[in-house]
Amino acid sequence: FSFCTIRNPWDRMVSWYHFLKQKPESIILGKFIKTGFKLGWRSCQKNIITYCQNKADNPSTEWPFDDFIDKDICELNKYPIKWITKARDLNFTDFVSEWVSNYKNENITISNYLPQIEYIIDDDESIKIDFLIDCKDLKINIENMLKKTKCINKSIVHLLNYKFPRERTTEHDHYTKYYKNKETIELVESYESGILKHYDFEKPNFEENI
Repeated sequence: FSFCTIRNPWDRMVSWYHFLKQKPESIILGKFIKTGFKLGWRSCQKNIITYCQNKADNPSTEWPFDDFIDKDICELNKYPIKWITKARDLNFTDFVSEWVSNYKNENITISNYLPQIEYIIDDDESIKIDFLIDCKDLKINIENMLKKTKCINKSIVHLLNYKFPRERTTEHDHYTKYYKNKETIELVESYESGILKHYDFEKPNFEENI
């Protein structure tokens, strides 16, 4: 069987905003480059492979990496830099409005922040994953999945005791505090409508902040 982890959409958007807002540009751009390899950035692949080959063939010669960054890669870098700037200039409400309104019109395929449904559908737009696991209470949800599939045995029981690490975390208040109006809540709901059709997230109570 197959499974993947998913995240509460409203929580995920707050995390994305603060990731762009707080993390150094080198980390963010590095994440985009890794995603680019996965999605087939041919120009990016070609240049970096050429750079690595030259370094291997001529280890004593200096090969400035910038010499291998051509126009295509410079254009691709403009995309994440644009949204880093927006996250740092805009409040959360305005950022969500900008992101949801514009992501379809831009080269969002290089981003690691597509609507979650985009990562788990096939070419015919059908889901090929057997289990969707909310990353909240991850250990409990994995245990429930293993029980359903009758896969709990001595060889994998260690998974239930594994402490899953949290990486690239950001500092911010509880995500519900960032939603100041119903429009922002509904924009995120629309953006993640695909995954919301297939997983019944418990919708948070935003009333006290509106």
